[in-house]
Amino acid sequence: MKRIKIFVIALIAFFCGLTITNAASLKVSANKTSVVVGNNVTITVSASGAAGWEYCLNYDSSMFTLKETTSDTGGKCVKTGSTLTGSSKVTFTLKATKSGSSTVGIDSAAMYKDDGSTIDFSKGSVKITARTQQEIEASYSTNANLKDLTIENFELDPAFDKEVSYYSLEVPNETESITINATKEDSSATVSGAGTKELTEGLNRFEIVVTAEKGNKKNYIIEVTRKELNPVTVTVDNEEMTVVRKTDAIEVPAYYILSEVVINDETVPALTSDITGFTLVALKNEAGDINLYVYDDSNNTYELYKQVNSEEFTFISLPAPSIIEEYSNVKRIDINGLQIDSYAGLEASDIVLVYGMNAKTGEKDWYKYDTKEGTFQRYIVEENKNSKNAQLYFMLTIIFIGVSGLTILLLIIIMVTNSKIRKKNTKLVELLQASRKQLQEAKQVRKTEPKKEEIKKTPETKEIEKEKVVSEETVVGPVKAKINNETVELKLSQREIHRLEKEEQASEDEKEEPKEKKSRKRKNSKEEEE
Repeated sequence: MKRIKIFVIALIAFFCGLTITNAASLKVSANKTSVVVGNNVTITVSASGAAGWEYCLNYDSSMFTLKETTSDTGGKCVKTGSTLTGSSKVTFTLKATKSGSSTVGIDSAAMYKDDGSTIDFSKGSVKITARTQQEIEASYSTNANLKDLTIENFELDPAFDKEVSYYSLEVPNETESITINATKEDSSATVSGAGTKELTEGLNRFEIVVTAEKGNKKNYIIEVTRKELNPVTVTVDNEEMTVVRKTDAIEVPAYYILSEVVINDETVPALTSDITGFTLVALKNEAGDINLYVYDDSNNTYELYKQVNSEEFTFISLPAPSIIEEYSNVKRIDINGLQIDSYAGLEASDIVLVYGMNAKTGEKDWYKYDTKEGTFQRYIVEENKNSKNAQLYFMLTIIFIGVSGLTILLLIIIMVTNSKIRKKNTKLVELLQASRKQLQEAKQVRKTEPKKEEIKKTPETKEIEKEKVVSEETVVGPVKAKINNETVELKLSQREIHRLEKEEQASEDEKEEPKEKKSRKRKNSKEEEE
């Protein structure tokens, strides 16, 4: 029996020693095992069961780069020789540079006792997967189906089928709410629209939207008709609508209070405001959508009420009384889900004009609306006129400067042209004077020539006349004359001299003609006196 006890004690001591020997370890963990290329992953190495240790972090350097570490060395290797006990943690931040998988572990490691002798230890590791965003999105699921769709205490018509997207049912008037349960087929997908839903009298429409991990969506429609008691129906733009009589289903806008109005001899809920002067009623269309309408009891008309709640104020869209010239392009815009008529300028801009009322003051005016920023600012027409006048004045100034400059340029051109013409006329006058001088000299030559007797025209005389013509073409001269302070030689033929003589004679006759007329006039006056 004693031997057995000794054996058991020895066995226990052996296993305890083995446990103690193997208690030292270098554990490796990561904050995530999947990382997007370009992002970081944090690796933590925990040392325990030894007085000292040294190791290096081992990773694929083509896939990761070391960004920072808490190691005293500032690198991937750690070494300590202090007499530490317990555990010590060092973190390494690695950045993924390409896609792939890599094991991050321990390399070149050793652990020591207090006396500096080495001990056995265990080493840990972790596998990290890196993928690009495109690779991740390509792996996303496209499953956007429902696995099941039910309504508590009621049956859908038709029975649920994941490929069928439209369902309907009718409930009693006393049913004020239903609970919709929707179960997705793919765990990575998301579902919206399920849960407990309030019911109004008449048609109620609910939409269940399933969004797959990939981003594609699938809609399931449930139309629940709650039976009505004494429904009040009206016609708006050729569409039949039902007056909502359950006040809980009516959303009361700012500056309005609950009231009542009589429609079709029935008293129904309404909303009134002393500021705006409008009476609103809630109408439900055939699709089950509820909207507020401005009710005019004098004309029995209904106009869709469009109220925009902004940070600046509460704006009520109204039909514009007129169109401003600079903003004449009608443009339908969306403000907080409401389709509102706006007026844009000729040039493309994010700024448009809208006409409406300030619900807080009841004042109607034009407002500038920034479609990009979603802000309002009151539009002052007079300022716009002043701006327009300033632009017109600027344009007229530019035109005046342009016309003045053009006029000055034309005057300069005319002056230069006139100067050239005067110079040309001076040259012509000098040429004429030189020609007349040459003519006088030619006349003196002709006077000294003997007169020739007339000869009868015979073949011989004709030949002589030809020779005469040739002689008349003979050039006489040259005659020198000064033109523009330069001496010029002029040469004239006999024929040209003869022509110039005739012109000279005609000029002298014109000078003498007034003298003859004057003598005749005197003679006639004398005869009249006698």
